[in-house]
Amino acid sequence: MTTTQVETDFGQIAVTETPGGAGPLLLLHGLTRSADDWLPITSRLAGRLRMLAVDFPGHGRSDDIDRFDWRDGAALVSTLIDALHLDRVFVAGHSLGGLVATVAAADDSRIAGVVNVDGHGAGHLSQFDGLTPEEAASGMQLFKDRSLEAFDGMEAEITAAQAAQEIDEMRRLLLTLPLIHEEADAVARAAYQDTATGTVRRRPSANVTSSIYLSLSELDIDAYYRKLGCPVIVIRTATDAPGEASGDPEIDRLIAAVNRGIDRQLDALVRERSNIVLRPFSCGHGVTLEAPDELAELLGEFVVSSR
Repeated sequence: MTTTQVETDFGQIAVTETPGGAGPLLLLHGLTRSADDWLPITSRLAGRLRMLAVDFPGHGRSDDIDRFDWRDGAALVSTLIDALHLDRVFVAGHSLGGLVATVAAADDSRIAGVVNVDGHGAGHLSQFDGLTPEEAASGMQLFKDRSLEAFDGMEAEITAAQAAQEIDEMRRLLLTLPLIHEEADAVARAAYQDTATGTVRRRPSANVTSSIYLSLSELDIDAYYRKLGCPVIVIRTATDAPGEASGDPEIDRLIAAVNRGIDRQLDALVRERSNIVLRPFSCGHGVTLEAPDELAELLGEFVVSSR
């Protein structure tokens, strides 16, 4: 694997390439995550597929940025396709990355196929099934308020000792999944950046996380699916965004409404659009880490069979 920095309007963007035959396959990570989330996949498909794992701005090894949203993400995908001289490319994205891949493919004919790995949004008004428009709008605001409280409550910088403890705890958790030590260590460390003063900065910043999250309420992903003519696989997991049971009855009611809306939209899509296939996975939202064997097999077959 080799990592290069690509100059874009969003700063230097890190792209990690794994060489292989079929493809290329561009890999996009989720919100607050990094390209290292794809390590369990690239290790399994190395030599078979050429893969290019991207760190979004403010994430992983890419430059910091003040704000970013899903529209910027789609523009970045097209910029990278240009910069990397890719005539025909497949794009797979997890969570936020899946949404970005879908939006980008709607406007860029060079994208030959999309795999959206459990990216269904954070609750669009069209997805609050069983609620009145007023209840849906109130629910969206509650989601935003609770999420922003959580983002703002995170310390921007911590001591090296605090970071080491958090990384160790995360590594231990990751090693309960089908990951090797090197993968678990890289994933655990990806959200931390050493500073010149000896402290450790969390990445992405609260500003970047908030700007991305707030923009998602404006994304009608169903409309973008319906613009696509290329082959599309949509992965739906057993536990889905915007979250698992919270313990708050009102939040849980809203989550259930959104999940009903997502299921309704996806069921209609696969009935009406022959290019879209729904694939259920019996794992949680962290598909690249929880079910790497199943996901790698799906991606390999998708890219090879779609050439």
